[in-house]
Amino acid sequence: MLILAIKTINSIARVKKPPAAKSAGSRIAIGEQEGGVTLAAGLCFAVKRAAKPIGAALVAAALLTSCSAHSNAFAPVENALNNGDPERAESELSAKTPDDADLLMYELNKGLILQIGGKYKESLQSFENAKTLVNEYDAASVSEQLTATLTNDTMIAYYGEDYERLYLHFYAAASYLMLGDLTGARVEMAQANELIKGFKGKYQDDGAARYLSALIYDALGETSSAMVSYRQAIRAYRDQAGMNGAPSALMIDALRYAKRYGGAGEAAKYEKQFGGEIAKKAAEAGGKNTGEVVAIVSSGFAPIKLSHKQLYPAPAGALVSWVEIALPYHQARSRGDFTAQIDGAASSAEMVSNVSALFTQAFDEKQTEVIARAITRAVAKKAAEYAARQASGGKNTSAGSLAAVAMFLVNAATEVADTRSWLALPDRIYFVRARLPAGVHKLRVNNKEYEINIEEGKRTFFVTRVF
Repeated sequence: MLILAIKTINSIARVKKPPAAKSAGSRIAIGEQEGGVTLAAGLCFAVKRAAKPIGAALVAAALLTSCSAHSNAFAPVENALNNGDPERAESELSAKTPDDADLLMYELNKGLILQIGGKYKESLQSFENAKTLVNEYDAASVSEQLTATLTNDTMIAYYGEDYERLYLHFYAAASYLMLGDLTGARVEMAQANELIKGFKGKYQDDGAARYLSALIYDALGETSSAMVSYRQAIRAYRDQAGMNGAPSALMIDALRYAKRYGGAGEAAKYEKQFGGEIAKKAAEAGGKNTGEVVAIVSSGFAPIKLSHKQLYPAPAGALVSWVEIALPYHQARSRGDFTAQIDGAASSAEMVSNVSALFTQAFDEKQTEVIARAITRAVAKKAAEYAARQASGGKNTSAGSLAAVAMFLVNAATEVADTRSWLALPDRIYFVRARLPAGVHKLRVNNKEYEINIEEGKRTFFVTRVF
């Protein structure tokens, strides 16, 4: 077994040396190499073959998870979406059977891809599946945590970040809106607002979710709930990552509502806070025989996580002084810039959520915990190597060396960072809003044109994606 493992590794080394860590501008990191067999992949192959006599079931289960790079696996899906082919994106995603630990990520991506392709009912089924998984994954089991200590964090069922679980409801609501089901959208946003109550980190509220809630409540004639949501949206944007205050259209709505339903004191406070230009626009009448379009435009892709390895000092009392650990880092993707026109005239788009900033905030907030867990795992693996050697007769025996090498291979192959995230999420979300005469109008977003039917006194929602 030892000879087999060494021969396999030597053959890999002759094919191609492992790549050095690349800059953030590259899509390649240690263990992620284009054109050839990587050392990480070779180790996975070697240990799967060499470790059969020492518990193949455990080793294979760990390696099937750790040897896959989630970012690489999503590349064909991303390419299909960038090329305007959501059908192929759906096919590429479905071609790979997800591990149980990755089911939530799969359903989230599938739901959004189906929505992009106009399959709104099907997307809602995937979003419902995702909500069921979130409830099941509310806390990782003790056995999962123990397995992760011995292998890597990808063995734990992916639970999603707070903002990802929130935008699950946001995009489910968007599918309901495209189906003309305001009540269904209302239910989703009510669930989103309930979810926010449990947020405890730096991300404690979301202006876009509150804003959309207010628009839906208003469209349903639920003025009290709309007033509450407008207030909450204004407050949320004060501290939301990547946002420089509330969008102007939201401020106009909040001030207009405060004058009608909130009382003179609240209206005066908003007038002082928002300034004269907003107050002037809030006073303007909507006009007879008009309605409003609210186009929800999601653009680009949120950042992607990649894996690289670093040396860190081991804790006092460990068997080694330094350990090599795998850590995630993130890299920006496309922004998906766009222009919007209504009936041939340029229409302004206001950013309502900087999803990439939310990604970065969540990533940075957890990084200390991720590093500590990785160091603990590396020390435990080194201890396991030592224990395997001692249990097989010590380092001076062939059996001891054999066991140590086999354990080393297992440890090396399973030391990968958790690079999972909702990869189909956009970089940013915009609202394009306009008051229009009742009738059919043409909305153009980049090179795609859509017909929008505006009804008098009503709000029409439209959802689209650009890359």
